[in-house]
Amino acid sequence: GADSTAIHRDISDEDDPRARSLAALMRIAGVCAGADAGWAAEPIQICRELVEAVVAAFVEVHDDGELDTPVILQPGTQRSSKSPILWTAVQQAIQSSSPVFSTDVVADGLTATVAANDAGAVMAVPVLSSGGTVLAVLYLARGQATSSFTEVELETLGGIARVIGMRLDRDRGAVVEPTNVG
Repeated sequence: GADSTAIHRDISDEDDPRARSLAALMRIAGVCAGADAGWAAEPIQICRELVEAVVAAFVEVHDDGELDTPVILQPGTQRSSKSPILWTAVQQAIQSSSPVFSTDVVADGLTATVAANDAGAVMAVPVLSSGGTVLAVLYLARGQATSSFTEVELETLGGIARVIGMRLDRDRGAVVEPTNVG
């Protein structure tokens, strides 16, 4: 809608990568501060615009370790039975509680083969609770033919993950907010 058009303009108008990063982070902080229920897709859209990813996804981790159905934004593709997410990267981010940053998923051992339209570079950044538990994973992928991700983009996703972590903590009742009585 109009919001995503404004988001794209805010971010893409910035030539400097750090200015783009700051614009994206500020937009996501605003989204995560809101109270609406279906907020998750907008930060993923902003992340995808920021890094021009082919696939962007948000995978929430339940308390029992089960993964929620991912919120996936994948422009201009038909539905297929094959998931556009490289799950080995997501699992590695969950198990290590650390970002997975791969400029070549085959060379880095995340997958044995890559088809022409599959991911060539991926970032999987864990979203941590205030206590250090992995609550979710931000996943972004680029195709083989496109350029790789940068360290600035990874740093920005780390900042975005922290903001989203605070929102998830709030949603799950981990943060007790003061209330007015009476």
